[in-house]
This record gives sequence, structure tokens and C-alpha cells, in this order.
Amino acid sequence: MQNSAKFKELLDDYVDDLASSEERQELFVMVKSGDFQGLLEQHITTTFGAEHLEGPVLSTSKKENILQNIFAEARLAAPVIAMDRRKRSVWRWAAAAAILVTVTVGTGIFRSYRSDHSVATGSAGKEQQEEILPGGFKARLTLADESEIALDKVKDGVLANQGNTRVSSVNGEELVYTNQANNDNNNTVAYNKVSTPRGGQYRIVLPDGSKVWLNAASTLRFPIAFAGNERNVLLTGEAYFEVNPHPAINGGQQKVPFTVSVNGTKVTVLGTHFNVMAYSDEATMKTTLLEGAVKISSGKGSSLLKPGQQAQVRSDATGQDLPPAAIKVVKTDVGTATAWKDGFFDFNGADIPAVMRQVARWYNVDVEYEKSFSFPAKEFGGKISRDGTIADLVKILETNGIHVRVEAKTRKIVVFN
Repeated sequence: MQNSAKFKELLDDYVDDLASSEERQELFVMVKSGDFQGLLEQHITTTFGAEHLEGPVLSTSKKENILQNIFAEARLAAPVIAMDRRKRSVWRWAAAAAILVTVTVGTGIFRSYRSDHSVATGSAGKEQQEEILPGGFKARLTLADESEIALDKVKDGVLANQGNTRVSSVNGEELVYTNQANNDNNNTVAYNKVSTPRGGQYRIVLPDGSKVWLNAASTLRFPIAFAGNERNVLLTGEAYFEVNPHPAINGGQQKVPFTVSVNGTKVTVLGTHFNVMAYSDEATMKTTLLEGAVKISSGKGSSLLKPGQQAQVRSDATGQDLPPAAIKVVKTDVGTATAWKDGFFDFNGADIPAVMRQVARWYNVDVEYEKSFSFPAKEFGGKISRDGTIADLVKILETNGIHVRVEAKTRKIVVFN
């Protein structure tokens, strides 16, 4: 509480140009720690947001630049939107909650003020309509007896007991499996499944203590208790894994491989952090390694990954009798692969279809392209918060030459030239 009061005091003094050099440095250290992000966003909302008012309320350049100055002086890696790479423009999204966006393109400045009273619908028109909100923590749990539980509709606490395993909901965001007995043989081999819809995500702590972040439109199938000499799970869609290297299996005396099966391809580890992206509408399955080591096997092909590498397998070729060369291993920015877990879109090297596929999954919308649409040969890069509404995102897309029309009633986005 004392630290929160101190942060507010330092922030107020900074805004009013009353902070000394020492106080400014103290504020920047607190901002960089990440512990006061909520307070920072709340201060901007209550002081400058005034969302209950019509029209722009940040009337002075000082107010517009406060957050940017804080991030810049603190030397923070603030949420960045780097646009069309040929233009080499860099946009800073000053607040992660998308309260203020200041964009510089050439000599023009685009300002976006978030308001509940208006929705951008693209250059084709600005008719009033309902907001399409971003995704959130939504998922469905299918138990061993095929009964289903909507996880976003339940209260925290124990949801089920299956054999020696207790299933609990935590904070409406996480599903935790806890083994209540050490005798693995007491658990009959039975499986649970967690499925997220478009516009949903969820976290799972598996019976062995491994952690899984499940992205939108994804499914993870796993046993209610791991036993024997293997830990196998089945994935469709995308998930980030932090595998427990020392599970309490077989007395915890031996290392037990953890294998993720995806469309005929197997990702095998002992204890590591990695991301698997294998959506059916993506041309390539991608496995990205952050820590440890991973073995990728598909057909007759296999490859070992080192941290900072990504294995790519064509989605139409997984499970076939592939030569080793069919599994392409490249160096990659691991932050791009895992940005979704941290609340961002990262369009590093993405073309328009790739951008819109991510948008469709997170906002639960359908994307259509007008017949006359000509796909430009350009790539995008950088980060955009996933917390904004479709209106926030549309303004950014429009300014970068992606013209879209939002049809909220049918949850459709139409892309046109």
C-alpha cells in the first residue's frame, strides 16, 4: 500500500513537472519493474481518459506525450507497433489498454481516442453499431464421462474428482489438476479435454505440474494422471508449454519424456519451455523453443531444436513419410511466437492474410475479402495489444493501408482496397 501511494505521488509530481531528478529516476525504476502497470493505466483513465465525455479530451501536447515520455525516459520496451516495413515507421502505443494512440506517419499525426460512443467501421462508413470486444478467458472442460463444464460460467473451487485427481478452477483463468495419492496405479487411464472457442484462452496445470497456456480455437487432450514411462498429450491449435522436468511419477526417480502430438507430428521433451502453433488454416506448423531441448518427429524425419530455433513443417505434409530435410529449422524471435500469451499480437513478417487470421481467432469474427481486393506485397511487424476492441484495431489497420468494413451484427470483417 505504501509503495502504491509513493508511485501515485511520484507520478503526479512528474505530470506536474515538480519531480526532482532523483524522484524521476525512482519513478522510472518502478515503471520498469512492471508492478505498477495497473496503477499507471488507472491514473491515465481517471485523469485523462474521461470516457464519459464526447470527443477528444487530451487537448494539450503535454497530456498526449506523458506516457510516451515516461516509457522513453525509463528506456522501456514499451508496446510497439512497427508498421509497413517499407515505410520504416514506428508507432508507440502509449497505454496497453489502448486509451491513447499517437501515430506518426510521414508528416501526419493520427490520434485515436477510445470511446464507448463510437466505432470505426472503415473508410466505407461510420455508422453506429455495437463494439466487438476482444477475447478473454473462456473454455469448455470435457470430463472422462463426456460431461461438459463451461469454465467461464463456474465459481472458483473444486469442479470434479476423478479417481485420485482433483480438478479445480482458479480465478476464472486457470484449471488445476492435483493428484491426491502417490499410488499411480489407482488411476484408471482416463482423459480430459479442454477446448477454447474463437475469442477464448485458458491456462492449465496438468497432473504432473506442467503448465499450459491454450490460445483461441484450440484443444488439449490429456490423461487425468500420468503414469508409466511417458507423458502424452494431444493438441490442436496453439499452446505454450512449460514442462515440469521432475514430475512425481514412478516415485520421481527417473526422467519421463513429455510428448505433444499434433497432426501426425510429435514434439518430445524432458523439461523445457516451448510453443506449438498448428492451426488447420495455417500452411505451416511451427514449434518454437525458448529453453531446454526439443525433438521434432514427423514421418521418417526428425530434428533437434536449440533455444531460439523454430521447426517448421508444412501442414499438408505432417505425418507423411518425410525425409529429414522436410523439417525446416530456422533461427527466430521467440517473443513473436509467444506474444499472444503475454497479451499481444506480434505481426513480425506477417502479410495481410496472416494478420487477419489472428484477428479472426481472437475476436471471433469471420474475415472476407472483396472479389476485387488486390493483396499488396508487403509485410508488417511489431506489437499491438490484444486488449483493445475491434474499433481500436481497425483504426490501426486503416492507417496502414488495410481497409476494412466491420459488420458487427454478423461478426464479419470485410477487407477491401
